[in-house]
Amino acid sequence: MRRHLTYANVAATLALVFAMTGGALAANHYLINSTKQINPKVLKKLRGARGRTGAPGAPGAHGAAGAPGTPGGTGREGPRGPSDVYEVRLAESSAEAAASSYKSLTLAGLPAGTYSITAKATIWPQGLSPGSATCVLEAGADTDASWTPTSTSNTFYVTVVTELSHTFAAAGSVVMRCTAQNKWILYEAPGEADTRIVAVPVETRHGSVGSAG
Repeated sequence: MRRHLTYANVAATLALVFAMTGGALAANHYLINSTKQINPKVLKKLRGARGRTGAPGAPGAHGAAGAPGTPGGTGREGPRGPSDVYEVRLAESSAEAAASSYKSLTLAGLPAGTYSITAKATIWPQGLSPGSATCVLEAGADTDASWTPTSTSNTFYVTVVTELSHTFAAAGSVVMRCTAQNKWILYEAPGEADTRIVAVPVETRHGSVGSAG
């Protein structure tokens, strides 16, 4: 039996087509393609529990050594360290010496090196005549001499100071020799240092000769 196309058939067919098309559109419109489209509370529930931390991996191979860096500049010179001091003192005053006779004091056993050396002698004149006292300081070939007038009264002491620098190639000694034109005593008061020699090591000795200006 042959069917005829009616309005009802056409309407039903169109309704079916629109229904199918709308569903496809709805399916395409509500497709989830980002976690931002999911409620955070729901998204949290969708996450699985954190697994246990795995064992550490084996150490990797050492990298190649880098090129040496540029050397740094020279640092500032540090403070000078403490120095040794060598000293000898007269133990006690000498006996009265005759005029123009000599008394000496020796600083022995100085190690090899360069030294700044100072000596002081206290002279007690015993005569009443005018005169002078003289001392000579000797270290190897280096010498220094100094003198001072003595009083006509034996109640006054005089001091003679000498100084020099010297370099010892080996262990050496320094000697101070003193004399006076009248009877005299090389003086040393108990517990004081009236007559002594002091030698201080120094790093370098710089010597020169100048002329009077």
